[in-house]
Amino acid sequence: MKASSLWTVWRRQGSLGFVQSMRDRRAGPRSSLADEAFAVAAGAKGIEIGGPSDRFQEDGILPLYPIMSAIDNVNFSARTLWENALEEGMAYSPAGNAVGAQFLREATDLHDIPEDSYDIVLSSHCLEHIANPLRALREWRRVCRPGGNLLVVVPHRDATFDWKRPITTIEHYRLDAEKDVDEGDSTHFDEVLRCHDLSLDPGVSSFEELCSRVAGNREIRGVHHHVFDLRRAVQLISEAGWRPTAAKARRPCDIMVLAQNSTGSSTDHKISSVLRGSPFRSDHRRFSPISRGAESSNALRS
Repeated sequence: MKASSLWTVWRRQGSLGFVQSMRDRRAGPRSSLADEAFAVAAGAKGIEIGGPSDRFQEDGILPLYPIMSAIDNVNFSARTLWENALEEGMAYSPAGNAVGAQFLREATDLHDIPEDSYDIVLSSHCLEHIANPLRALREWRRVCRPGGNLLVVVPHRDATFDWKRPITTIEHYRLDAEKDVDEGDSTHFDEVLRCHDLSLDPGVSSFEELCSRVAGNREIRGVHHHVFDLRRAVQLISEAGWRPTAAKARRPCDIMVLAQNSTGSSTDHKISSVLRGSPFRSDHRRFSPISRGAESSNALRS
């Protein structure tokens, strides 16, 4: 990397973020979270919400597709911005070996899928497109067996076209759940139009196209309703009743959280080491425990 590029990384990410970015670069494409993910996904029957995702392919940061025994998929419609001709019940085979079935469902309503059906739930760059993520995460718990696992990947606000937007608060997620908002919710649309950085969005060529996408979001689901940093992603998943066990932030824009479908007791543990291991500047601003209700936060490993 050229000296000028190194200086740019240092200036944008700070010293802690710079060090972690260099470590990730040396480690190669696979995330340091991969070994822990492999331990719970090998031979597992899973369901993926959204997808398929290049993050889970053989050359991705979390290459889980090749090691799973079976995987079903959920998408909200037969036609999306990412898929063109899906059908209920068609085969889902993202890597050629983990064959399952395609469901057409809202992520918040996996009706006709029995509870405790899966060993693991996967979702990559989908949760931010869901208007009511707490409801979705709780529904994903319903179809995951006790002791099963969740692996969520969401974009970090700092490295996307959302960088001008405020991180969504836990109180806001709770209110959305209490109000039972659905995909017709337009609460964040003005903020998206005001703060969206078009220069960082290769999928949108003009402000007029952005306006059109936002206006038609119920049909195409292109809007990021909510934005995350590492701390808030872990808090949200914990709020939904999952027990986070590991977390990682990685360039270019990924937050990865591994959690267990467990209500067992947890150990008070500060996440400062996780935040300090992040390459994103906003994750270094404050270090404090994460809690859910009266419970302490759960042990996280970067």
